[in-house]
Amino acid sequence: PRIMWSTYRILAVATVGIGVTGLFFENSLREILGQYIGSTFINIHIHEVHGLNFVSLILSLVAVAVGGTLGYIFYISRRSNPDKFVQHNKLFSGLYKFLENRWYINSLYYIIFVNGMEKLGRKIFNTFETGVVEKTSDTSAELSITFSRLGGKFDVYVIDGVVNGVKSKGQRFSEVVRKVQNGVTEGYALAFSMGVLILALVMIFII
Repeated sequence: PRIMWSTYRILAVATVGIGVTGLFFENSLREILGQYIGSTFINIHIHEVHGLNFVSLILSLVAVAVGGTLGYIFYISRRSNPDKFVQHNKLFSGLYKFLENRWYINSLYYIIFVNGMEKLGRKIFNTFETGVVEKTSDTSAELSITFSRLGGKFDVYVIDGVVNGVKSKGQRFSEVVRKVQNGVTEGYALAFSMGVLILALVMIFII
């Protein structure tokens, strides 16, 4: 579309303009940026490079030649269809997919930091849930049941046993005492006399 072509034209003109004018302002930019970096990052040593960097120049010209030639063949002269060219060539097909997926940076980011962290979080959660929480809950439930059973046995054999024992002993004692209470005055007088006699003997022999 024209809107894409106009954008590419602007970028192309700006790139050529910066490349041409950069030769005249290269030394000034190097000094300004070098002073800024040297003052900001103390441990960085700036090595001054004078003259033209032929390695960068040659690599840039190669990139322009390759990209310009392929662009002219595919999109201007249309001598070849880029889709068919990529499909029939495994090397360019892999390179095309690699560049189309933006060097797989997003995929690696999602694999490591998104999906990886999610899986790690689920694994930690499941391990903690099944290994700690569930075991603790099961142990607490078993202890509660055990203590409940022990409490029931203590209630039956100790509390109820003491209460029932006191009750039965009291009933037996009351039955014995009740036999003494027969309503005969002579019997009461005899019991009273025997009690006084016993107390007198105790006082005489002990005191």
